Amino acid sequence: MIDPNVVLAGRRWDERLSNARRQKRRPLLSDERWRVAVDPYGSGAWERRISWGGLGEPMEEPILDSEASSSWIKTLELVCSTEYGHSPVSGDVDIEVAFADALQPIVNKVWTRLEKSALDAGFHDSAAAGLRKALLHRLSELVSWPLGHIFTGSQSLADIAFAHIADDRPAGSFKTKYVEFCNLLVNSGFRKLFREFPVTGRLMATSINNWSDANAEFLNRLKADRTQIEKDFGIPRDAPITSLTSGLSDLHRGGRCVEIIGFPDDHFLVYKPRPVEIEAHYQEFVAAISALLPNDPLRSLKVLSCEGYGYVEYVHVQAALGPEELVAFYVNAGRILALLYLLGATDCHWENMIATSDQLLLVDAETLFEGNPYATKNADTQAKASVFHGIEDSVLRTGMLPMWISIGSARTID
Repeated sequence: MIDPNVVLAGRRWDERLSNARRQKRRPLLSDERWRVAVDPYGSGAWERRISWGGLGEPMEEPILDSEASSSWIKTLELVCSTEYGHSPVSGDVDIEVAFADALQPIVNKVWTRLEKSALDAGFHDSAAAGLRKALLHRLSELVSWPLGHIFTGSQSLADIAFAHIADDRPAGSFKTKYVEFCNLLVNSGFRKLFREFPVTGRLMATSINNWSDANAEFLNRLKADRTQIEKDFGIPRDAPITSLTSGLSDLHRGGRCVEIIGFPDDHFLVYKPRPVEIEAHYQEFVAAISALLPNDPLRSLKVLSCEGYGYVEYVHVQAALGPEELVAFYVNAGRILALLYLLGATDCHWENMIATSDQLLLVDAETLFEGNPYATKNADTQAKASVFHGIEDSVLRTGMLPMWISIGSARTID
């Protein structure tokens, strides 16, 4: 049974206040921290705030009071009911992920939400493992610090390692304590974690829900688009999916991110969970310009634009093979720089461009056609404004070329 105090502590304050207003009662506070935050000087501001809201005496808040909150609470119940060693999915624990021993049982249990959809979409075990690994990493990023704090107490991991060396303890003895800690943590429903860091429970549950919803959407789309993918990219519709690399971009719109889908014979496809019309138009423009140049030198990528999402041809990183190809690379890079400058592009840094053979390709065209605002400057700042606008009007604005940026008065970075 989930601890009601964990649920209450994990709720956002606006949810609690909204529920209190509906019932014309004050939200129940477990301590005085909210009161102190609102009225640190004891001037009566807290009581005035409560009276302005038309709230009466404190109430015992129900656990479930809205459709929105019930979703994460139900998932938190799933987390708390997980047993150590719950492993319907084969595969070893990823020892490179912090506290994977405690989190992998949750991932395995949550996987049942997507297992059938992944199978229907043609996922092999190796590709399904990529989906699960992405969730494991997300959860580890959320809880590794608080779990580390609980596990080591006031000691750092370095302190513990040095203590083991000084005591001449055998290798692996600390691992035993770690496994025991993970076992107790999971089988207790993560009680100690959620009591000391109560918002962590809500964050974990929300992250799991986001992962589930985003990947259910992705799998359904992929299954429906296989015929068009075969037509546009030449990947047979019945080709199995042998790998999946997730988490290659920042998370947006409820935990969605770029995925690289792997097929047999070293074929890959990039799935983007956002509109890709601008990518398609940019690639068409590159192809049109290249046709006007000698030998049609610039490579353009295939793009399949769907409603609200799309697929883009995958680019393998490859070094130039020999001096002639290297010279061609820099010539073509200059051509791409000219196109991006013409199109008002920014953010064309190393993560958004890929070098392959004699080509430098832009693989994220979201920042095309960005405006260049000018603010009115007074006489004292005119010189600085002139330099600033000079940079903004130059090819440096694209981000393709080295450009030093000042961070305070003591440091600059490229």
